[in-house]
Amino acid sequence: MHERERMHRPGPPFRHAATSHAADPRVARILALQRSAGNHAVARMFYPEATDEEQQAWLEKQKQTWSIGSYFDPWQYLPTALGGYTDRQAKATQNPDPNFHSEFPKDAAWAFRLAFLIVDEAKDKKRPDDLTRKEYDETATLIGEIWRGATGLGISRNLDPTVTGGSDAGRYLKLMTETLKDIIEIARTVMGRQLLTEVAHAAKDVRVTIETNEFVEAPTAGEVNKGIPLNTPQKGVVKYTPTAYKAGLAKNYAANLKKQEQLKQHNPWLLPHRADVSLLHELIHAFHLQKATTKAKERLVDNTAVHEGDSLFMEKSPFGELKAAGVRVEEYATVGLGAYRNDRFTENRYRAERRSMGEDVPDPDYYTVKDVHGQRLREHVGL
Repeated sequence: MHERERMHRPGPPFRHAATSHAADPRVARILALQRSAGNHAVARMFYPEATDEEQQAWLEKQKQTWSIGSYFDPWQYLPTALGGYTDRQAKATQNPDPNFHSEFPKDAAWAFRLAFLIVDEAKDKKRPDDLTRKEYDETATLIGEIWRGATGLGISRNLDPTVTGGSDAGRYLKLMTETLKDIIEIARTVMGRQLLTEVAHAAKDVRVTIETNEFVEAPTAGEVNKGIPLNTPQKGVVKYTPTAYKAGLAKNYAANLKKQEQLKQHNPWLLPHRADVSLLHELIHAFHLQKATTKAKERLVDNTAVHEGDSLFMEKSPFGELKAAGVRVEEYATVGLGAYRNDRFTENRYRAERRSMGEDVPDPDYYTVKDVHGQRLREHVGL
């Protein structure tokens, strides 16, 4: 990929062409690429200064020696932990996970290559996803190692009995690939790259595993061993539904989408079509587990609530006893509300960076979701 160009990949509806780079001449090149047909766009990426006729001739010549698909194989350009660029076979022999699928998904490789713009110097950056060559290599290494299962952050490879064997194995690989693409989305922001790096480089005994759902379900994060006190560094597990499934591949996506769109009227920060923000939110919870900074479950937001909807209320226990209920302080710390608005890793910091990239990603001013009538909704919705 030519270092001075980036083309927006087709996919999630939150990828906008009209961004803060509107006045940048690069955008004209990007839009021209998007209007071009497949092979012509590929040729322009690798031979940008040529005429259309020269590009077509170049492409035909390349077809004689390599396939377009193989060129995007990231093992040919992802730096390894050992440094430098190695071929696929060398990379596979270094794999520490016996269940590792040796092929880095080409879908994810394509997404990675289109996710960033490489600039000559740091002073040339205009957006969070503008990287120097060194930063690009470091990010590529991180993403490759997360896929390989070589860090403290990994995607679960414990094949679910419902998606194993034959064509079902392909379904599981698709889930993993879409999860990896959401991780790449997170890596397009400065805070996202920092969070992924810290979680991934933590000690192996506090490893965080991402488990993916094929159906749209509420995202969660929690400790692996419930018996370990929260003031002790520990392993975590994150469960969520990837963007591609939330936006169309999940069998229950239509029902969830309808519900989310209805709730969005009183909760404008909901993002029915995307899941990178949900994954980021749960990874912050997991980071707190690694660092032993998770707020105790019984700690609830009281008079520090930023909105009356987050205030304490009384509810009956299964035994008929009244008890206090409300929003956990841990959620305020993760979203970045109240006293935690200036914390280093928060959902709202991530949202702010996405807005700087021209995306419509408003901050939640409160935590508790309101129902379609604008009243406090106490059930957990799949955000």
